[in-house]
Amino acid sequence: MSGSDDGRTVGRMLRVAVPVLLLEASLTVAAKAALAEPGDTAALLDVVTHPLPLATWLGAVLLAATVVVLPTVWLSEHMAGRFGGRADLWVPAVAAAGATLPVLPRALSGGSGPTDTVGAWLTAWVVLTVAALVTRRAGGARGGRRSMMTAGG
Repeated sequence: MSGSDDGRTVGRMLRVAVPVLLLEASLTVAAKAALAEPGDTAALLDVVTHPLPLATWLGAVLLAATVVVLPTVWLSEHMAGRFGGRADLWVPAVAAAGATLPVLPRALSGGSGPTDTVGAWLTAWVVLTVAALVTRRAGGARGGRRSMMTAGG
């Protein structure tokens, strides 16, 4: 009974990261729908109500959890072990760097202004920080310096 529940696994972390990202995405869509013009809300809510966009979003969230959230957790733990401090305190700094990954194409496109880019980066930073902190805590991290490699995953 003590063998499988003691260590942290990628599966356990994904089971936490994906629902957190889905909740954050739902809150973002709801906020955009509340602040949008009356004619624009239907297009935003189609993402949540139609099956094909919903399946696409689930795949995108799983990919984001695997490619962005889990490396943020692991890198923050590595930074805490390498430079000291608690891994929870390193998560926002690592997330700030990780938030540029989804925002970079928007920043490099000619159609978005600096305000849009900064707003998108801040949103990505907050979403990634919250998702990484919740995933790290719920994934079974006990100490500030525990890494995925020593957790048997």
